[in-house]
Amino acid sequence: MHRFFITVLAALLAFSAPTKAVPVDISANLQFSDDRQIKAIIAEVETGWETGDGAIFRKHFLKSKTARYVKAGREDIGLDNLIHHHVVPEKEAVDSLSVDFSDIDVTFENGFAWAIFTTRVNGTIRQTSKFFDKIGLQTFLFRKIGPDWKIVHTHYSSQDFQPRRPQR
Repeated sequence: MHRFFITVLAALLAFSAPTKAVPVDISANLQFSDDRQIKAIIAEVETGWETGDGAIFRKHFLKSKTARYVKAGREDIGLDNLIHHHVVPEKEAVDSLSVDFSDIDVTFENGFAWAIFTTRVNGTIRQTSKFFDKIGLQTFLFRKIGPDWKIVHTHYSSQDFQPRRPQR
């Protein structure tokens, strides 16, 4: 019986012994989750451009009539304008439209985030059969609304793609 009490006492002492607390950076985990969410949104928007699917834009862009989306020195004001004057008509006007977003860099601050990334767009204009190939930088500004990130502003600039020549 004596051994039983010693065994129970040893077990109790082992489980009640103080342990060193290991700090956990919850904000780093949340930021990782937010980073993944934003990159997933960007990937869906890329698909939205290629398919001309305005529903993807309605899902991820803030529904504001005054939101401004800047491209090539021009702007669209309001999400409906962006969808009806660019997303849908550009897909209809271009064969084999290819949009590639790469080198995505996301920064977070106080309920906002911005992503800066390389954008390459190419395809053949149906009416003229002319091929175009553009590359540039794009910025998306996001705002955290509840659990979701919404795009509140975009800015894109590009130039003709020039393949790099091998250096000798």
